[in-house]
Amino acid sequence: MKTCKSIDMKLLNRVVFIASCTGVLIGCNNTESNSVESNGETSDPEIFKTGGNPVIQEGSADPSVRVFNDKVYIYSSHDLSKDSEFWIMKDWKVFSTDDLVNFTDHGIALKGTDISWAREQDHCWAPDCSEKNGKYYFYFPMSDVRGVWNGEIGVAVGDSPEGPFKDALDKPLVGSFDKAVTRERHIYNIDPAAFTDEDGKSYLFWGNGACLVAELNEDMISFNSKIHQIVIEDHQGYTEGPFVWKRKGIYYMLYSQGGGRSFDRLDYATSGHILGPYQYGGSIVTHGLKGNIHGSVFEFRGQWYVAYHDLFPTDKYRKTCFERIHYRQDGSIVEVLATRTGVGWYNASEKIEAEDYFEKSKNAVYSDHGDSGFYMHHLKDGQWLRFPNVHLPFDFTNHLSVYVSGSGETGKIELYLDGPDGIRKGEIEVSLNAGTPWQVLETEVDSFSGIHDLYLKITGQPTTLIDLDWFWLF
Repeated sequence: MKTCKSIDMKLLNRVVFIASCTGVLIGCNNTESNSVESNGETSDPEIFKTGGNPVIQEGSADPSVRVFNDKVYIYSSHDLSKDSEFWIMKDWKVFSTDDLVNFTDHGIALKGTDISWAREQDHCWAPDCSEKNGKYYFYFPMSDVRGVWNGEIGVAVGDSPEGPFKDALDKPLVGSFDKAVTRERHIYNIDPAAFTDEDGKSYLFWGNGACLVAELNEDMISFNSKIHQIVIEDHQGYTEGPFVWKRKGIYYMLYSQGGGRSFDRLDYATSGHILGPYQYGGSIVTHGLKGNIHGSVFEFRGQWYVAYHDLFPTDKYRKTCFERIHYRQDGSIVEVLATRTGVGWYNASEKIEAEDYFEKSKNAVYSDHGDSGFYMHHLKDGQWLRFPNVHLPFDFTNHLSVYVSGSGETGKIELYLDGPDGIRKGEIEVSLNAGTPWQVLETEVDSFSGIHDLYLKITGQPTTLIDLDWFWLF
């Protein structure tokens, strides 16, 4: 059961990440054929591996993450250099992964020099990508900061999610002075984000200084409505970087609260209607440093994540990071810490929260545990949870511990390696009466070592219901 962490723990989590970079733990972003910091084009996809944050080892700010064909794609700004004194990006790159650990660098998908109408071709800022009717639409801003700050948004099209993309209009989709009828005087047309609703209608959100939206035509390269300003009620500040998604009938909007002049945060707001008004919900993540933070939220194999950039070492050179997020029963989201641990792997020398699975069987759900904790709720016969890349403690003594509650019907939590019907290593019998307080149960399992894909599988009668909070291998 998770509990709130103190400020000291937050600081510790930022500066200390599994001090041992050994074969026992992944640690410190070990890489294989690591991505190079280069501004040249990549001819062949490059494969690299990470074991925590950042997930991309070069400048990769403002990550917009999309899932296409059961694969995670990162569309980000490509910060040029650690020595840059301004936000200089000459192109956009695309990265992908199917396990959040091994990534493919697909190289440059579009360059600033490809955009004939760009006033400045090295200000290729925060993009997004959307799929419709088998085509992939890449929305991108071109910034002009000479004298007066202006921004324009273009759209490019490609046949695959990794590109390459070609400018579809040879002119901006959103010009510098395309605005909503609003009282705000300084609106900067950058940071586009596309959203397609369940009814098939698509929208483009964008804006620094205010959040704007317009409905897209079916062709995805023209508008079907006037520009509308989004109202966010009771917000603590809105600067830029909107990103919209939908879950259980609720529209969510992620955005940057303060921008580069502040200790920025990614806040969110919710609405029952795509055009709002939206109601401020709180913060999701902050890197805790002075400088901007942009990001997105995505679902992959039944788990939810926030993607954001942290500063390496300044807000002119930023890298993509991932954290898991969880929703309370009322739809609100619990704020998470920015960590170096990241996702996609597990350290079994400490308790592993059951709701932090990488993948789950159909209809397995979690529920609230107080203000900040969660547990897997009423797991049934045949349901399973998958935890890949589990690193065992060096002193593992073949013991499994779980924190559970039961329904009164006897059931089992079985431990398998490398598949829900893989190598069976042991079980814990759960026979707790309905309403029994949560209990820690332990057992000894068959010996194994190394790094494994672990599955916890429920077996029992059709009426067996097991609540699982965490497990621990020791």
